[in-house]
Amino acid sequence: MGIFSLNKKTPKVERLTENEFLKRIKNTIKSYNTSKILKEEYHEWCIDNWNKLKNESSSPFFKLNDHLCILYLDKKDLIVKLLFGKHDVNEYPTSDLVYVIRHYKYCAYYKTNSITNHEYAFFTGLNLTNPIGNFELPLLDDNNIIIGVFWRIYVNENKGHDELLDKFNALTKDIDYKPMESFFYEEVMDDVKSYQEYISDEFSFNNMTWTIRLKHKDPSNINTFKDDFDGDYNYYSFSLYCEKDEYDDKNNYVFKFIPYVFNLNDYKCVKYKNPILCQDSRDRKFKVYKLISDKGLFKFRNDSNKSIEENNKAGFGVYINIYKNPDDFDIEKDKYINKLNKLIYDGGDYIINKGYYEFPLEWKNICNLDKVVSPIFEICDHRWVMEIYPKGIDENSCNFVSVYIKCLDFDKDIFLHICSKFIFTLDQPSFYSNGASRLFIYNEQNNSFGYDAFYKRDELSPKSKIGAYVRTYRYLKEYYYKERKELQRNINYIINDEIYQEWEIQNWSNIKNEEILYSPEFEANNQKLRMVLYPNGNNSKKNYMSLYLINSEIEDRSENEKYHHICLELIMFIRHKHDYSYFYSKLLPLGFFRNDNKIIGWDNFINEIYLSKSRIENKNEVLVEKQKFIISSSIRFFDYNEEIYINELKSMIMNTNYSDKDILDEGFYEWKIQNWDQINNYKSSPDFVVGNNNWNITLYPKGKFENNFISIFINNLNMKNNKSKFILFTDFVISIRNPNKYSYFIGKCERYSQSFNNRNNERGYSKFIDSYEIDKLLEDNEIVISVYLRIYKNNYLENYIIDIKNLLNTEEVKNLEIIEEDFIEWKIENWNQFNSNPYFFDGAICSHKWKIYIYPNGNNKENENFVSVFLKCLDFKENKNSKFYIKCVLYLRNYLDYSIFKTQVSKLACINKNKTTINFTRFISKYNFYSQKQDEQLLEDDNIIVGAYIRIYEK
Repeated sequence: MGIFSLNKKTPKVERLTENEFLKRIKNTIKSYNTSKILKEEYHEWCIDNWNKLKNESSSPFFKLNDHLCILYLDKKDLIVKLLFGKHDVNEYPTSDLVYVIRHYKYCAYYKTNSITNHEYAFFTGLNLTNPIGNFELPLLDDNNIIIGVFWRIYVNENKGHDELLDKFNALTKDIDYKPMESFFYEEVMDDVKSYQEYISDEFSFNNMTWTIRLKHKDPSNINTFKDDFDGDYNYYSFSLYCEKDEYDDKNNYVFKFIPYVFNLNDYKCVKYKNPILCQDSRDRKFKVYKLISDKGLFKFRNDSNKSIEENNKAGFGVYINIYKNPDDFDIEKDKYINKLNKLIYDGGDYIINKGYYEFPLEWKNICNLDKVVSPIFEICDHRWVMEIYPKGIDENSCNFVSVYIKCLDFDKDIFLHICSKFIFTLDQPSFYSNGASRLFIYNEQNNSFGYDAFYKRDELSPKSKIGAYVRTYRYLKEYYYKERKELQRNINYIINDEIYQEWEIQNWSNIKNEEILYSPEFEANNQKLRMVLYPNGNNSKKNYMSLYLINSEIEDRSENEKYHHICLELIMFIRHKHDYSYFYSKLLPLGFFRNDNKIIGWDNFINEIYLSKSRIENKNEVLVEKQKFIISSSIRFFDYNEEIYINELKSMIMNTNYSDKDILDEGFYEWKIQNWDQINNYKSSPDFVVGNNNWNITLYPKGKFENNFISIFINNLNMKNNKSKFILFTDFVISIRNPNKYSYFIGKCERYSQSFNNRNNERGYSKFIDSYEIDKLLEDNEIVISVYLRIYKNNYLENYIIDIKNLLNTEEVKNLEIIEEDFIEWKIENWNQFNSNPYFFDGAICSHKWKIYIYPNGNNKENENFVSVFLKCLDFKENKNSKFYIKCVLYLRNYLDYSIFKTQVSKLACINKNKTTINFTRFISKYNFYSQKQDEQLLEDDNIIVGAYIRIYEK
C-alpha cells in the first residue's frame, strides 16, 4: 500500500512592522480629545495554550504608563478589561484605550475595540478559529493568541469633564440610592456646518452593542427625516440604537440616559436633555427628537461665554445609568421626582447629589406648638432635620406654616460648606410646592434655610406629608468669594479702602514649631500691614493657633498722629490650597488700630488638630496638602464717625466676668468744654442719668494731686448721701477727644469692675494724661470729654462682697477709723498655660497702686505643692516716705459659682518703703486647688476669679 502525503497550502500573509502595526492601532482612536498627549504605551499578553486557560483569567502584572496593571479576560464571552494593581489607581480621567486581539505571529491579523473610558471591551461573538473577512488566517492559531492594550493619556486641562459626568450621575441616580452602574460614550462632529448625519462607532454596555445617530434635515430629500422632526426641521435629533443583544432579547433592563452635545474644549459649554427612562426590554431604539437647534450650536451660551461649535467641530455623547437589579425601580416615585426636577433650574451649577424625604404630620396635634422637629434623616451624604413652625417663625408669618431644613454635620466638620437647592412639598388632596429654589450655601454660621410663609395655616388638611427634595452642587471658586462677601457685615459706613490678601504657607512640617511667622508686607488705607501666625499659640488654649493682623505703621507715627484711631472690619481665613470649599473663617466686625493697639485678631483661632483631620465629604482630604495651605485676610477700612467712636469706647470694656444678660443699663454722655485755657483748678459737668442714677464728671486741668497731669473722675451723686450698704457694679470708659474729629482721642478703662457705694462715690484717673499732651487734642481752645458707662445687676456679687468685708471685722481694728475701702478682681483664663512664672495683675484702688502676684506652683521650691498669692503696693517708687495701715482679704473663687471660694485674711499691717508686700506663700494646697468635688471646685473650664478687698485705716 502506498503512502500518500497531503501538503497543507501555506496562505499568503500580510506582514507589518511593529511601527506600522502601532500606527494602525493609534488610528482606530476616533477621539475628540484636543488635549496634548501626556504619554502612551502598548503592551501584549502572549497566550501560548488557549485551551488550558480558565474561563476567567488574568495576565501577569506589567507596567504600563508607570502603572502596575493586569489584563482581565472572560474567555467565554471574550470580554477584556485593564485593571490596576492593589495599591495603584488610575488618576488620569482623560485617556483612550484600544484593546487588541491578534494572531500570535502576524500582527496584520487583528481585531480592535476602542473606548474612551475605562469600561469592559466586548469582543463577544468574534470567532477566533475561522478566518474573518479578508483574513486568510484565524486569530487563534496553533492554540496561541495575543491580547494587547494600547493606553493613551492626555494632559488634564480641567475642561470640566469630571464635573459634567458627576452632574449627569446625580441627575440619573436613584433617589433612594439603589445600586446602579454608569457608562458614557462620546464622539466628535468633525464638520458641523455640513449638517450631515453622524453615526457613531459601536460601543458596548450591559452585554449589548449600541450606536448613536444624529440626524438633520437633508435639503434634497426632506421626507427622509420627516418622522424624526414632526414638522420642525431646524433641529438635530438623537437616537440610541441597540444593534445587537448577545442574550437574544432576554436581557431585561431599566436605565436612564442623557444625550448631549458639547464644546470639545470646554464641557461647561454643553446642551443636554433631562434623563430619559428606558425600561421596555423589547424596545431597541430610543429617540430624542429635538436635541439642539442649528442656532443652538453657534450661539454663545451664558454659562461659558462661548458656542458649542468651535472651529467647525463639536462633540456628542450619551451618559447611561442602569439599574443593577431592574426590580429596584419604582416607576411612581420616579414620576414624582421628575415632576420636582422640572422645578429646579441648575444653570451652570454642577449637581453632585440629590435626595428626598417626607415627614408625616397630624395638624391637630401640632397646630398650637411653636416648633416641631423631624427625626434625623440622611440624604445627599449629609444629616438633616426639618424644622416646622406651625404658628410661623415670626409675627410677619403668623398666618402661615414656616418650614426650614437644617444640616447637622457642622459639629463634625467645621470646614463644611454645602451648596444646595431645595423644594418643600405638601402632599394633601392636591400637590403643592414652594416653587423654584435659589442656591443656598450652608456653613457653620448659617446651617438652616427655609421659607417663612410656606403654606396658609387655615388651609392645611388634617393629615399631610411635608417633603424636602434636596440637590447639592459642586462648590465653585466663585462661591468662596460670594461667601466672603456675605460674611461682611452690612454696615452703612463709608468705606475708605478694602483689600483681600492671601499668604501661602509652605513646608509646614519644617516651620510649624516656629514661635512666630510673618506674611510679606502689604499696604491698604496708607497702612503697612502683615498677617502674623503663632503656630503653637500666643497665650492661647492648648493646641490652638493664634492669628493676627499687625499694623507696623503705628510705630512710625508722628507726634501729631499719636492719638489717631483707625477702624476696620477684619475677616481671616485658613483654607486648602486648591479646594475653595475647604476653609474656616472668623469675623471681627469692628477692630481698631491705635497707639496702644497695633495688633488685632484671635488668640484661639483654630485648634491645630484640624490641619491634619480628614473631612466628612472626603476621608482622604486634609487641610494641609503637600505641606501647603492658605491664610488670607479680607479687610475694609471705614471712615471714622460718631457711631464708630461709641463702638470703640464700648470695645475698650474688657471685663469678662459679665455677659450681656448681666447688663442692667448703659449709656453715653459727652461734655463739650470751651475756653480750655480759662479753666482754673476744677470744673464739673452738668448732671446726666444712667441706670436711674445721677452722675457727673469732675475735671482737674492742673491735676487733683499733681500739677503735671490732668485728672478726670466720674461721680455717682446718689451714693453721696446714701447710708445703706448698697453697692453699684459698673464698667466705664473715659475719653478726651478733638471736638471736630472723632478719630482723635485718648480713652481709658480698667480691666476690672468699678464699684460705687457710700464710701466710694468717685472713680476715675488722677493721672489721666500729661498736661502738655492736651495740645494734640485741643482745637480752637475746645475739647470734648466722653463717658461710656455700663451698670450691672449682680446681687450675688454684692452679697459675696458683703461676706468678704465681714471677714475684716476683727478685734484688732474695731476701734480704728476706716479711711477707704474697695475691692478689685479679675478673671484668669487658661490657668493651665501658666507654669513656674507668676501671673500678675495691677490696678488702682483706695488711692494707691497695687499688683497681685500668683504662683501656680509656689513661689519657691519649699512651697512647690501650694499656690502662692502676694499683694504688693507700688506707690513707693514715687513717694518713699509715705506709710499707711491696711487689712485685706485675698480670695480665689469659682468664676460661675459665688459659693465656692477660698480666702486668706491678713493682719493689720503698716505699708511703707520697707514693707510693700503682704504674702500668702501657702495660700492653698494644690491638692485642694485642683479638687474635682462639685462643691469644692475652684478651677472650672480652666478659669478662675482672683480678687482682693482692701481697707485702709487711720492710726
